[in-house]
Amino acid sequence: MSSMKLFSARAVTALDTVADPTVTRRAFALVSLSHPRLSYAGWVRFLRRASRGSSGRSGVVFVEDPRGYPHAFFRYSVEAGASLAAAESGSGRVMRLSDLVVGEIPGSDLLTRIAERGEELARASGCASLVIELPRAMRLGAAPLPGYHTVASGLMAKAL
Repeated sequence: MSSMKLFSARAVTALDTVADPTVTRRAFALVSLSHPRLSYAGWVRFLRRASRGSSGRSGVVFVEDPRGYPHAFFRYSVEAGASLAAAESGSGRVMRLSDLVVGEIPGSDLLTRIAERGEELARASGCASLVIELPRAMRLGAAPLPGYHTVASGLMAKAL
């Protein structure tokens, strides 16, 4: 089964972190693999701050399996100010995906699912391009996704 059918991406609000601590704990288990010094209290603070955006200009997304277990996580934000990615694409608004945490699941293509959800968010926010900041572990030998190009070390971009 392809990862497109297996995984779904869900935006998380600050209220979700309080209303469903099970999801918050499950995501913490994933995130703590790449950020071992992060405490659970620090994780909850991060989620509440990162998911406050009510305008759709910023937030967090969990990529989950059908059981509700997160296998990837990212933060998104709209950059309306000056940025090199915006200058390169010729647009004023860029959606940036950062703080990616991606579980290693053989045969899955979680990065493609992250990019597709990022593109949906970018279009809904009126952005003309999407920039994805790859985590250090994914940078080595990583080729850009189809339709993307490398902007800088660890950054992939796509005009929408």
